[in-house]
Amino acid sequence: MISQLRGTLINKEASSSLIDVAGVGYEIATSLQTFSQLPNLNQELSIYTHFVVREDAQLLYGFYTSSERDIFRILIKINGIGPKVALAILSHLNLAELSQTIANNDINKIIAVPGIGKKTAQRLMLELADKLENIIPTATITTTKVAETNAKIEAQQALLNLGYNQQQIDKWLQNINSDMSVEDMLHSILQKIGSNT
Repeated sequence: MISQLRGTLINKEASSSLIDVAGVGYEIATSLQTFSQLPNLNQELSIYTHFVVREDAQLLYGFYTSSERDIFRILIKINGIGPKVALAILSHLNLAELSQTIANNDINKIIAVPGIGKKTAQRLMLELADKLENIIPTATITTTKVAETNAKIEAQQALLNLGYNQQQIDKWLQNINSDMSVEDMLHSILQKIGSNT
């Protein structure tokens, strides 16, 4: 199974990207959450993947974080949810929003995703209720100051992936301008960290 790729980003679109790995081009389908975190073209990247083999196709799905891939794998096991619908869910709701939606039993946010009906949404809520806690840190779900904007949530996830602890991240994000892009937030924070070392 292909579980991770490291190579050069050759092309990227909202729904799929092309990565050159040692001269072989891999086309991967992605959520909008992953797409928004991809580097510029011709830059190196490492991305988590899930490989699906069907009678008529071999498909590769890519994820910026292992947590997003873990959620994707849970979603596609739910009756009525295939890979395309799972990506639609992850495009419509980032991991923190999905966790909060499940915690609040807010089925309307799930039904708002294209391709999801009420019965499927109910199954999804039931299936995810006891599984998200083990994948997404509780602090990601409950810290309201960090969850003020999608950009702050994405910046928080990136910093968690870099190994910084939640208390440090909360402090850094507290005074960050919410209108900044994820890249600018991370640049500003990492710059401050560098000047304090």
